[in-house]
Amino acid sequence: MSFLAILVLLVTAASAWLPLVATRHWRGAWRAAALAPLFIGLLLLVAMLAERAAAPSGGTLWQLAAFAWAMGTMVYMVAALTIKSILNKPRG
Repeated sequence: MSFLAILVLLVTAASAWLPLVATRHWRGAWRAAALAPLFIGLLLLVAMLAERAAAPSGGTLWQLAAFAWAMGTMVYMVAALTIKSILNKPRG
């Protein structure tokens, strides 16, 4: 396995950690918001595995897709955390 593949797997795992932790601490609609990127990641994983099963030589861009999901998840979670903290800020 190449260095790039290992790096992408590490970044993807780190990106998945934030929504997992958020689902443990958030309730209600915020928990559903934290689950959204994990659901999208699962769909992406299924699509990559299906592509690989259909054509063994296919699925060569899985690293790019995983990295794009990881970066999108990070941006999404930072936005969700920011919005949640603004809306839950005590007013007074």
